[in-house]
Amino acid sequence: MKNYFYIGLLLFSKVVVASTFEDVITLRSGNKAKIKPQSFRIDEENKNICFVNEGATVVTKISFKEFSSVEFGVNKFEVFKLNNSSSFEGFFVIAENKSYKLITRSVGSEEEGVQRYEFKVVDIYQNVVEEHVFDGKINQKSSSARAEIYGKIKFYFGENTRLIKRLEMYDRDAFSLENTTILSFFKNPVYLKIE
Repeated sequence: MKNYFYIGLLLFSKVVVASTFEDVITLRSGNKAKIKPQSFRIDEENKNICFVNEGATVVTKISFKEFSSVEFGVNKFEVFKLNNSSSFEGFFVIAENKSYKLITRSVGSEEEGVQRYEFKVVDIYQNVVEEHVFDGKINQKSSSARAEIYGKIKFYFGENTRLIKRLEMYDRDAFSLENTTILSFFKNPVYLKIE
């Protein structure tokens, strides 16, 4: 009977948590619009996104330069002009505080069945203050690159206990040659903002 209570509590909490999220796009003009849940798609190659406005059935397609960010479910996708560049680049935002944002994306194509990722720490002016590229290869060089992730993120976001706890869940075998569980942290970039 106790198990049914916990299962019910878990299901109820998921419903409550899921219903608190709104899928919203913020345009460069500052206007916001609600979008249908699970309608958001990213086309990194052509630098545009697709979505369906709430109450509509037609798919809208806009370029990276037309919007600032999209919050959908537990994710946030934002467009940046890094280091005063003229080009717009899209990243998932994992965390932000008053001074920095932690952003990530997968880079390049899968080579030898191994996906590469990068994360960047950017300041409020969209200048990159830290960046890190890593992959899932099982060798000393790749393992060492993955082992550096925790320390770099904690340096800028140590006050975000939810972020650090989540990162620790994925970084349990940091000094093992096969420390690839950390990749899942970046494959599933949950947005955690310090209020």
